[in-house]
Amino acid sequence: MSDEPISRGTIQNPPASIAVTLAANETRPVYYAYNYIRVTEGSYSRGDVEFRFSDTGQPSTLVNGQGVKLEEVVGRVTLTNTTGSAITLTLDLGIGEIYDDRLSVSGTLKSEIWDGSDGPVDVVVGSTNSLRVYDANTLDVERLLDGTSDGIQQGQKTLGSSALNLWALNGTVGTLVTPAANVNGVLVVNAKCGGSSYVTLMAKTSAPSGYNDSSAKVLVGSVVSTPSTMPHPILVEAGEGIYYDSSSSQATNHIVGSYTIL
Repeated sequence: MSDEPISRGTIQNPPASIAVTLAANETRPVYYAYNYIRVTEGSYSRGDVEFRFSDTGQPSTLVNGQGVKLEEVVGRVTLTNTTGSAITLTLDLGIGEIYDDRLSVSGTLKSEIWDGSDGPVDVVVGSTNSLRVYDANTLDVERLLDGTSDGIQQGQKTLGSSALNLWALNGTVGTLVTPAANVNGVLVVNAKCGGSSYVTLMAKTSAPSGYNDSSAKVLVGSVVSTPSTMPHPILVEAGEGIYYDSSSSQATNHIVGSYTIL
């Protein structure tokens, strides 16, 4: 039987995933109309399995994760186990191309994320770690420590020279920068706040009375369970302090971002 190109017709084969176990030194044809084939599972070395897409030509060698696109649709692939042991592999076949974005990694990945101190950050990938990037100016790292919702800690790498990373605001006014320390101005580069109560980041020449002090300049503020992001950098004038507060004590209350004392 020769592998003549088959008619594509008006209905084409959907992608199929086919598991095959080859006995030692076995040759077996797998019949399916395809022009794209990819090995998605299989633990064997290159050359252990030969792939023939036609009755003529040299065999190909594919290992797990590799695939090939043929010029024509054919009706079978012939597999040969060249070893003395059984081999199990899974093939994805279809007409067109098959994409699989799944990634399984355990270990440490070198990244281009710069932490502003001693070089790129190592991103540890595993079942208890995850990395999420929200925007170009702020990198929020969400790390699941113990597999439960209360084991989540969040940190931030930002563009300002000082990190703003305040959590568990407790309904008491806190000071980020005192008026005396603000001699030439403070540039708040970016800031985001949220939580289970009202949260406010403010500027004033003296400590505000609370999160809703009407005489304070609000840099960014959020209402209950509705996060808010400062839309652009804000320059706090010399002589003004920067303060924060929330309407109640909640573990989720937070303000993150960065600032630079000029």
